[in-house]
Amino acid sequence: DFKKNTLDPNKITRFSHEMAHWKCQMGHTWTSTFANRSAGENNCPKCQNFKTSRAEIRIYTELKLLFNKVLWSDRSTKKEIDILLPDYKFAIEIDGYRHIGMEKIDIEKNKFLKNLGIKVIRLRDIKVKTKISKDDFVNLINFINSYINITEQNNSN
Repeated sequence: DFKKNTLDPNKITRFSHEMAHWKCQMGHTWTSTFANRSAGENNCPKCQNFKTSRAEIRIYTELKLLFNKVLWSDRSTKKEIDILLPDYKFAIEIDGYRHIGMEKIDIEKNKFLKNLGIKVIRLRDIKVKTKISKDDFVNLINFINSYINITEQNNSN
């Protein structure tokens, strides 16, 4: 953002730790060092605020191969569900590092969804350290195996 900066960009190296004002194509402004910007580590925080993890995307795409109806970032319950299998009333929450210290909120969300008849399984990143349920991953595998067995039985009839 040339209007806010007092530094001459021609006199700064890309590895400089000087702070500068930046402006993205959408007009959002923020501050960062030249070093962070040149390393690509600090782009516009508003435009880059894509809060879906690679794990969530991977699980969603794999489930799309198995199930006819898989919803991603569903908000039909007034609370966002990472992955929802509506025909089975089954939700998968992928809890990354942003969930550190949010156990109470996550438990409340589980209760809310349970009251709607939706079973929730949480897959929590190792960085989160605390587990809501020790059986979540096992329950997910069992659910998928049950679905596959039922599908195979239906196809053989």
